[in-house]
Amino acid sequence: MDGRIIAQPGSGIATYAATLRRAHLQMAPTPLLLKDDSCDRESPPVSGKERAMRWLSALTTSSIQANLETGSKKEAILYAQDIFRLARVRFRQSGKMLNINAPCPHGLIHWSLPVPIRIANWINIYTIHDVIPLSHPHLTPMNSARHRLLLNKILETADHIVTVTTHAEHSIIENLNFSPKLITNCGIPVEPIGFDILALPKPFYRDKYFIFVGSSEPRKNVTALITAYKRSGTSLPLLLIGPHESHADPAAGIWNLPQQPADLLAAFIAQARALVFPSLAEGFGLPVAEAMALGTAVLTSNEGALAEVAGDAALLIDPRDIGTIAQSLAMLANDDALVRSMEQRGRLRTADFSADKFTKKLSELYGALFSRSTMEHA
Repeated sequence: MDGRIIAQPGSGIATYAATLRRAHLQMAPTPLLLKDDSCDRESPPVSGKERAMRWLSALTTSSIQANLETGSKKEAILYAQDIFRLARVRFRQSGKMLNINAPCPHGLIHWSLPVPIRIANWINIYTIHDVIPLSHPHLTPMNSARHRLLLNKILETADHIVTVTTHAEHSIIENLNFSPKLITNCGIPVEPIGFDILALPKPFYRDKYFIFVGSSEPRKNVTALITAYKRSGTSLPLLLIGPHESHADPAAGIWNLPQQPADLLAAFIAQARALVFPSLAEGFGLPVAEAMALGTAVLTSNEGALAEVAGDAALLIDPRDIGTIAQSLAMLANDDALVRSMEQRGRLRTADFSADKFTKKLSELYGALFSRSTMEHA
C-alpha cells in the first residue's frame, strides 16, 4: 500500500490507512509500503527554482523506477524519489497518471485514497471514500471538476475499487457511471481507542456536556448545530473539537479546543453526554462509529452514510431541520434512560465494524483478483 497518508495522522483517511496497514500485517509477514522522502519527515520549504524544476520534471517524466529497501523500523519499503508530489503536478499539467516500475514483476498495491499513480503490471486497487465533491460540490472546498477528472482517470486503469459504505458505493456508481462488478464495500474497522480518564477542565463534567468533532467544511453543518444548541435551552455546554475558534462563545455555553491526539480525543468523547454530529454529507462518518464504540450516545443525520453506519443505535434527525435538532438536544440532556439505551445499542452496533471482518473482506477480494490475474496471464 502507499505510505504517504500514514505519516499524516489526524484525518479520517489517515485512520483508514492505519487500519489498512494493520490488516496487511495480518495477511502477510512483510507487506510492502510505497514511500518517498516526504513520508517520514515534514517537507522543507521549496524555492522557486526547485518548484520550476519539479514542473519541468513532471512534464517529461511518465514513469519512475522503484527499489526495494528496508525502513528504519525493519519494514519492507518500495522506494521511489518524490513520487507523490511529482504525480500530483504531472496530473495537473497533463491529466495523465504517473507509472511506477517495481523490481517485482507481479504484485498488488492497495492505494488508500485516490492518487494519480499506478504500478505497472501490478494489480492496482484504489479506495474511494466518497464522491462528495461531485454530488455536493457546494459543501466542500475541493475542486469538483479536477476531482472528477482524477476519479475518471483512476477508473479507466484500476483493477478494482474499494469503498467504505453501501451509500458511498451507490454514489460512486451513480456519479461516475461505474460498473458495480468492479467495486466492493469493505467498510472500515472501528474499535475502542485506549485512553486514560481525564481530569476534565471546567466547565466540563462527565456525562454533562455535548461534543462535536470535525472540520469546518460546510458539509459538517456546524452553524446549524450551534443555532439549534442555542434554541434547545439546555444548560449542558457544547464542546467543538477542531478549527472552530470563530464559533466559541463561552457565555452561551459553546467552547472550542483544537484537534486532539487520538487518546485525548477518545477520552473527551467517552466522557461526554453525547456526540452531536448532524453532518450533511459523509463517506462513512468515523466520529459516529468511534463514539458508539466508546459507549457514548450519538445524535446524527437520518440520511446517507451516517444513517447507514448508525443503524438503530443513534438518535437520527433531519440535519436541515434546526427545530428538530434543538428538540433532540433537549431530549438527550434530560432523558437518562434514552441516553443509557443508546450507549448500549452503540456498543452492540460497532460489532459490525470489527477488524477481523475488514481483514476477511480484503483477503477474499485480493485472492479473487490474484486468481483472475493468474488466469489472464496463463
